[in-house]
Amino acid sequence: MSANFYNTNGGMAGVDLHMYVADIEMVPVLMPLHPHVCGVTFGWGISGEKTIVRTVTSEGFPMLQKKHEIYMFIHFPIPVPPPHALEAAEIAFVIAAAKTTPVMSVHSVTGKGEPLATCLKGAWGVNSNCGSPIAAPTGIVHNANTVRTTPTAGDFANAALGALWGAVGSILPGPLGKAWEKAGEFVEWVDNIEDELADWLDKKFWWKHTRDEIDKKRGEIVREILGG
Repeated sequence: MSANFYNTNGGMAGVDLHMYVADIEMVPVLMPLHPHVCGVTFGWGISGEKTIVRTVTSEGFPMLQKKHEIYMFIHFPIPVPPPHALEAAEIAFVIAAAKTTPVMSVHSVTGKGEPLATCLKGAWGVNSNCGSPIAAPTGIVHNANTVRTTPTAGDFANAALGALWGAVGSILPGPLGKAWEKAGEFVEWVDNIEDELADWLDKKFWWKHTRDEIDKKRGEIVREILGG
């Protein structure tokens, strides 16, 4: 089952849950889990520049890493009940805090040392979106692209675990949320090292190597990932 890579020609649309200020008989009423229609193109300028791989393109568009984040994109609350005047401030806050991130990647294919983002099947994928009180994979992605790859069962498992990890992190308070995010990055970093080592062992007849040789190769992979 092949899946398209993400590039800046793609886009996301979805429905997120956010706070909404409704007008009930001229009284502002807070509705914390109100659906908001949202969307953004992957070429939107307010995004993480470091995760755009401009040196690797598909059909003329730069590829995107798994950690690519797009910020401050449009949200429209479904206006039922009708909005109160205070909703203008609330929707401005929602848009200012908006963020969407790819869920899926294939760890064997990298750009600038990081896995490239991919769809789940064909041109269709999923992004993890901002939400209140929890981030969730509610962004449906379409990315027409002739450059494709075939995800493994492990890639799908990592995507599911990554989405769950991000959701838990989004509900933790400040410092705890940051620590949780860093822990997730460390786990992913270790997985990348072990994946590369396993690939090397598979190609180099692992049964012919001593433990010292394997440890030496692991060290070389770590230095390569760190750029040293």
